[in-house]
Amino acid sequence: MLEGNEKLSRSSPLFWFSLIAILGIIFLGGRFLVAPHTASAAFGVPLDDGNGVAFAYTKGIRDIFSGLVGLPFLLTGRRRAVAWILLIATIIPIADGLIVMKFSGPRPQFLAIHWGTALYMIVLALFILKTPRRA
Repeated sequence: MLEGNEKLSRSSPLFWFSLIAILGIIFLGGRFLVAPHTASAAFGVPLDDGNGVAFAYTKGIRDIFSGLVGLPFLLTGRRRAVAWILLIATIIPIADGLIVMKFSGPRPQFLAIHWGTALYMIVLALFILKTPRRA
């Protein structure tokens, strides 16, 4: 059982910033399932005709899974677990930026979105790990 000072409380802004990140990932995954062409264009690598939609669906499912992994830990206030999940998950937006560079070239607006997301997640995770816990 977690002590009160080990929990990430719903009264903490860090809880809500984490929830925004998690729900954002789930939303983006859903968009790949519902509107794969729109989602792919917003990602930075528009779909070609053919089997590209199948890969968009695959990305969508993986994004939804990635968001859902952190949700139970966040909702139960597992501070350290949420921070580590966020840190480990930064591999996704970092790799996404590299994918955009490989297939669409260095397009700053898309790199800012992907790598800005990674930076957000890293900073948030570090704040969660380092912020003094309430007694």
